[in-house]
Amino acid sequence: MKHLLWLVVVIFVCVAPLAAQDEAVTEKTVVRSYLDTVYSQMDLNGAKQMLAVDFVMHDTVWGSTDTNGYVTNFRLFYDEVSDLQYTPYTLISEGPLVAAAYLWEGQTRAGHPVSGNGMEFFRVVDGKIAEIWRKVEQHDFTIQDSAEDYRLELAEPELTDVAEMADNQSVVLRWIDAYSYGRLDTALMATTFTLHTCPCKSVGTIDQAAFKQIFAHMKESGAFAEWPQLLEKAGFLMASEGNLTAIHYQSITEGSIPEGMAIFRLQDGRVAEVWTF
Repeated sequence: MKHLLWLVVVIFVCVAPLAAQDEAVTEKTVVRSYLDTVYSQMDLNGAKQMLAVDFVMHDTVWGSTDTNGYVTNFRLFYDEVSDLQYTPYTLISEGPLVAAAYLWEGQTRAGHPVSGNGMEFFRVVDGKIAEIWRKVEQHDFTIQDSAEDYRLELAEPELTDVAEMADNQSVVLRWIDAYSYGRLDTALMATTFTLHTCPCKSVGTIDQAAFKQIFAHMKESGAFAEWPQLLEKAGFLMASEGNLTAIHYQSITEGSIPEGMAIFRLQDGRVAEVWTF
């Protein structure tokens, strides 16, 4: 009997992580298919088939819309931009949430090249997309620059164990909590800390020394005075996979921190890189 019980335990321990892994693969497959359908194929009918009945999209420009509003807004977008292509940077999946970061490229109606970095949070339920939070930047560039000027280098999540992933998420939460009150906890920063901002060409990559200077200037100018704690914000989302953690934050009050998204890369329990969208 004891041998049987041990066998059951061993099977559960081996199968449970695989089941969770399979679920993450399934959610990512849904999101990958959706992004390809919307941005590469520009197929709204195909995209609608992937949406849940009670689907809602939250967009920084369009606001919150149901499926009808979603279709209307994307048709207007397709009228303005043609020959769309998207390049996925990374996908981060935790439970029903999938965060996707990507570069999109196309042409305006006048034939001028246009591109932008985008990040979206998806809530996938029973193989359907129930909710999307979307933030997309658009760069109308001239003949002197190209989409390469705005391309990010963002790796896929590196595998870590469950305990380390939980610790990484805790570090990100502490970082967010400190930052929202205008505090800079250098103990949370790796010596090789780097901040990647979008649009990349106008600001680009910021190292730890430059970040400290910018942070000090913001504090002196009173930029943090009206910022409420990020963790108390409506719409706050977080998804962690391996050494990457994606967050979405949204202000409750006007005039405080704007809505935004970011991805953190943790290394040895500290923040090594941040990509902001």
